[in-house]
Amino acid sequence: MGANGRRRGVVLTPQGQEKLEGARRRVEQQDNYGQRFTLEELCDRTQLSLKTITKVLDAKVTVDRHTLEAFFATFDLSLDRADYRFPAPPERSQSTPPTLPSTHPPAPPSTPLPSPHTSWGEAIDVSLFYGRTQELAMLEQWVVNQRCRLVALLGMGGMGKTALSVKLAQTLQPHFEFVLWRSLRDAPQLSDLLADLLPLVSQQQEVKLPPGPTAQIARLVQYLRQHRCLLVLDNGETILQGGGTIGHYLPGYEAYGDLLQQVGESDHQSCLILTSREKPGEIAALEGDGLPVRSYLLPGLKVGDSQALCAAKGLAGSPSDHQQLIDRYRGNPLALKIVATSIRDLFGGSIAEFLQDNTLVFSGMRRLLQQQCDRASELEKQIMTWLAIHREWVTLDQLQRDLGSAIPRRQVLEAIEALHRRSLVERGTLGFTQQPVVMEYVLEKSLEQVLHDLLAWGSPPPESEGPGVRANPWFHQYPLMRASGKEYIRQSQVRVILAPLAEQLKTQVTPREQLVSHLKRVLDWVRSRFAQTPSYSAANLIHLAHHLGCDLSGYDFSQLWVRQAHLVSVPLKGVNFSGATFEHSTFAQPSTYSRAVAFSPDGTLLASADFNHLRLWDMTRDRLLKTMPHNTWVWRLTFSPDGTRLASGTTDNVVSLWDVATGQCLKVLKGEEEGCSSMAFSPDGRVLAGTYHHQVRLWDTDTWQLIGTLEGHGQRVAYVAIAPVPDPQGRVIVASGSHDQTVRLWDLHSRQCLHILQDHANLVWNLAFSADGQTLATSSMDGTIGLWEVATGRLRRVLKGHTHMVSAATFIPGTDWLVSSSFDQTLKYWDIHQGTCLHTTVAHRGEVWGVSSTADGRQIASVGNDKLVKRWDTQTKQCLSAVGGASSQIYGVAVVGPGLVASGGDDEVTRLWDVATGQCITTLAGHSSWVWAIAPHPTQAHLATAGGDGTIKIWDRQTGQLRRTLAAHTAAIYGLTYRADGTVLASCGADAGAKLWDAQSGECLRTFAGHRSWIWDCALATHQPWLVTASNDETLKLWHIHTGECLRTLTGHKERIWAVAIAPNDRLIASGSEDYTAKLWDPITGDCLHTLTGHHSQIKTVAFTPDGKYLATGSQDCTLKLWDLAGQCLLTFQGHRSAVSSLAFYTPAPGAAPLLISGSHDETLRLWDLTTGECLQMLRTPRLYEGMALTDSQGLNDWAIAALQELGAQV
Repeated sequence: MGANGRRRGVVLTPQGQEKLEGARRRVEQQDNYGQRFTLEELCDRTQLSLKTITKVLDAKVTVDRHTLEAFFATFDLSLDRADYRFPAPPERSQSTPPTLPSTHPPAPPSTPLPSPHTSWGEAIDVSLFYGRTQELAMLEQWVVNQRCRLVALLGMGGMGKTALSVKLAQTLQPHFEFVLWRSLRDAPQLSDLLADLLPLVSQQQEVKLPPGPTAQIARLVQYLRQHRCLLVLDNGETILQGGGTIGHYLPGYEAYGDLLQQVGESDHQSCLILTSREKPGEIAALEGDGLPVRSYLLPGLKVGDSQALCAAKGLAGSPSDHQQLIDRYRGNPLALKIVATSIRDLFGGSIAEFLQDNTLVFSGMRRLLQQQCDRASELEKQIMTWLAIHREWVTLDQLQRDLGSAIPRRQVLEAIEALHRRSLVERGTLGFTQQPVVMEYVLEKSLEQVLHDLLAWGSPPPESEGPGVRANPWFHQYPLMRASGKEYIRQSQVRVILAPLAEQLKTQVTPREQLVSHLKRVLDWVRSRFAQTPSYSAANLIHLAHHLGCDLSGYDFSQLWVRQAHLVSVPLKGVNFSGATFEHSTFAQPSTYSRAVAFSPDGTLLASADFNHLRLWDMTRDRLLKTMPHNTWVWRLTFSPDGTRLASGTTDNVVSLWDVATGQCLKVLKGEEEGCSSMAFSPDGRVLAGTYHHQVRLWDTDTWQLIGTLEGHGQRVAYVAIAPVPDPQGRVIVASGSHDQTVRLWDLHSRQCLHILQDHANLVWNLAFSADGQTLATSSMDGTIGLWEVATGRLRRVLKGHTHMVSAATFIPGTDWLVSSSFDQTLKYWDIHQGTCLHTTVAHRGEVWGVSSTADGRQIASVGNDKLVKRWDTQTKQCLSAVGGASSQIYGVAVVGPGLVASGGDDEVTRLWDVATGQCITTLAGHSSWVWAIAPHPTQAHLATAGGDGTIKIWDRQTGQLRRTLAAHTAAIYGLTYRADGTVLASCGADAGAKLWDAQSGECLRTFAGHRSWIWDCALATHQPWLVTASNDETLKLWHIHTGECLRTLTGHKERIWAVAIAPNDRLIASGSEDYTAKLWDPITGDCLHTLTGHHSQIKTVAFTPDGKYLATGSQDCTLKLWDLAGQCLLTFQGHRSAVSSLAFYTPAPGAAPLLISGSHDETLRLWDLTTGECLQMLRTPRLYEGMALTDSQGLNDWAIAALQELGAQV
């Protein structure tokens, strides 16, 4: 069904009602002594509101299908198709504004209908809310009538601050343009919080944060002035120090104080409400009666409110009994809920009898929690610990896996029910969790145990025996973080579990040398106790040591179990894992960034591809299944409709067909007559469409015979897509996007062009059909997305908001959303009917190359320049997993001084090498993306580097100090060169512009605009005032550097031009292209003098010898060639195992013959003899897992082992 007619709600059928009623009666017999559950009890069990429960049971008003699934799951039922039906949908109101989606789980059902600017985060359900009417009235008076700017709700844990803040926000909602509720429970950095909030209050205009907390806070305050905003931040105590330092912030969280200061002091029309157990110092300094900053210490519940709460728990007592109970627990709602369970179970619900028994009188919340936890069984304590580690809703199945199969499921259920009765566990549709105060208490006690054990185990000699040693210590039984969990939860575990433990251990064990020795003694103790035993100790120790900055080189983890280890960014050089067993552990992959990603039709597999590999991931287990080799960049991926085959298209115009089950290559389509780089399967899988120059070609997938072509584009076709279903006339629609800035719609069978779509100001990069085939999304390099009606070819609307090219887009099935990826580092969620941006996520550090959705619309995957493949939850917008790559591919090489060579690449650093020793002597770090090019100053000890982050950095090569950063480009910079006299510097990049800089002052002197696409390289003439640029648009341009005039355009290459060089005497220009050729040009006439053929793949780099008599070329075919100026190949240099990306000439001594230096994607530098072609020397940095021993290890499949070997592991 199309997006316009999608059914929006369901109701139970009579069969579904009968099924639910039967299950409900069974559970009532088991858990409630046969008594019917009240609506309030159903609210407690299902975590749904009274209103929603009434809708479900009445079966008259629609609810969403996920609500029914959750209701059924509460009673251990599965929702079958026969259990619900779709009533006729109401007409869509054209005036209804779009709802701003939450970046966390949706607002609770009891929340009023959200406005366009409402985001509830992790706000709890407050449909059952007791009392607090006076507090609500007073706070509303402060915020609405007295215009308070900053309000703190203070009180001890469990006092109900969170519930009150949600209820207050709901009450105040009509008075604000924006209502944003966020929890600080997981201690987010302020920059992360503002990265979430600023796009919302700016209506997606503010996506990239300005640098530094001061500027970020100022930007927020600016929007608080422009709009009436209510911001609620819950659990403020999480970012404050404990102990005696009241109101002071944890290290690294001081910027929150600046936020409160600015919000409290600045003139604006908004309000920030903070809930906390402690009062921050800024609020204490600014507050006062009649001032716009106030705080309120939340008192306990009053007698009437207490009676309502106790009645809901089945307790009975006189007003006097209630008052005594409130006094005893200071009216703390959580304490009352916990103790109410004891009253009901042990005293028959009589408050009076409970009050007579002084053995159960507890002093304070912590004492109450301690008493309750002390009464818990060992299994109940384990469940509480696991819930505290997970930090989110946990399913019963997950708890069972955590606890182990040895514990019967029945016992687990009984333990959970016992904990729930004592209010130590919260139960909902998504599983089980804990209130923050309980979670904090459990983790605090856990970390106390761990610290005690670590101090004991690391003491010389280790206390390995004796009464103080537990049989199953926490460090052995539980993980400090879970590598297999959701990525955002793992990061939270680092902040609130791993980091505090590391800080406490660092404080206890000093100096640092002693700390390193201490950890090694802990490892010895672990190996003596838990060798060949399932344990979390080894992984915990690795995480702890890495977080403390300890070098793990040479550590011995042989024969140990390594469970839930997150090793993606952990250097493990020389670490011994011989005989180790790996379980749910993640490693880095030997990959650079991926340019393509695709889910299989059933969503169980994810395919990603980078320079040398195509990878298949098992999404059900989050593990690598297979790796298929490639020898160049893979641009496109697509599964066949039945999911059995995968097609990959490369920059070499090669399409490979793979068997998904075996990983075997079934067919390769390549060569002059068959090459293509983008492809799509027909809905029945019988036809494969592929791009080829100005055409789309069609192949029969059974015989692989060419069966037709679609012709009409005036320039290269960049992308092809086929509608997933036939149109109403039964036609299968093909869409093709071209460099001619048009999109054509074709009938697959008749080969007729039905419509020409023309609106974009630059080439179309990506195409996507909606699930019903009625809408086409076109993603363009002009930064926009066009939404087109397929039947008529009419442009419905243009989506604008990205600040750079849009690389891909995907419709989210079952919703009205489209998600787009862009080189501006973001993913954007769009309402396709309203044309509005609903949400923006800064997804990757660098360009985002692709995005793909699962068929059910619940997840998307993205790939970016940061070498990560990420999965996202489309409802919460949270990152579920981030699989990292590790590589040191080299993209830029330069000789920067006597005996010194510099290299830069995809690991974001520039290395200076001593050629004589072959050692890296200095590492220059500062770019936040790849280092694409390096240019040494001709006369000074300066070095310029160009980054994918759009900046040029000037370094002192002798000291390694950064002297200056030049920022004027709006995208990645690919080319960089100084003029021979050192007066000016030229740069070029992905913004299709070149720039000229004053080398002394850093001033941008001129911008050269005229290319229609990225500029990959540039060169300055030695004597003439010329700049030459090489572009993705298949042209070279010669510019006058003083006037900015384009003197001439050189045409002749058939594909993008990667490289350009000018001879020392300025009489020749050399270029290297994706069309496998290099060309020599006359700069005066613009004539092509010679075409150099012989490479078997695209030419990535060209360089003239210092005397200008010869030309060297480097290719993606892994070879270098030396040519004379007549176009004859004199010598071929072989040895690299991947593309040759950069060349330079090096003279080892005055008067000596020059040597050729090459940098490659195989992560090596090589020095070559120009006479013999012999490789004289190879330079390489140690890989991430260099020398890591995996002999006889278990738990890694062949594909994983092969990947680790590429990163230096030894098997």
